[in-house]
Amino acid sequence: MKLNLGCGKDKRNGYLNIDWYEDADKRINLSKIPYPFKENSVTEILALNILEHLENPYDILLEWHRICKPGAKIILKVPHFASGNAWADLQHKRPFSWYCFQNEDLKPFFKNIKCKITFPYKIQKPLEWFVNQAPKFWEYYFSGIIRSGDIEVELIVKEKN
Repeated sequence: MKLNLGCGKDKRNGYLNIDWYEDADKRINLSKIPYPFKENSVTEILALNILEHLENPYDILLEWHRICKPGAKIILKVPHFASGNAWADLQHKRPFSWYCFQNEDLKPFFKNIKCKITFPYKIQKPLEWFVNQAPKFWEYYFSGIIRSGDIEVELIVKEKN
């Protein structure tokens, strides 16, 4: 089973499209855990621009780990803290840093295979390579000057202990 969490109007074939407000395949309050899925029942989670809307993102990630099979892929996109859109939506609970997904607390549960800071404008695209070679340097010294867009993340679910 593949889940498209917080699908909104982006309903996808081959996924169970889940949202609270939209005409989704299944209506679930994604902030409320546990989710109504069995442990080890999900092979992929697509969560584009939803985690920033939810309470307790760490607990949500642990819930995703619970429902996913080992080896399942989690693809997510969240606003970077230096994005002009990070706080533009009144429903956003928080923006994210590149380091949120490098957190030691996540390592027992997920293998991080991609964590990329993106930029919204074509003219900024060449900058992505540099920023992603040295994200710590950019976040500390330049993120207040050169605005980013999102963070794209891919995680692989590790075996349960």
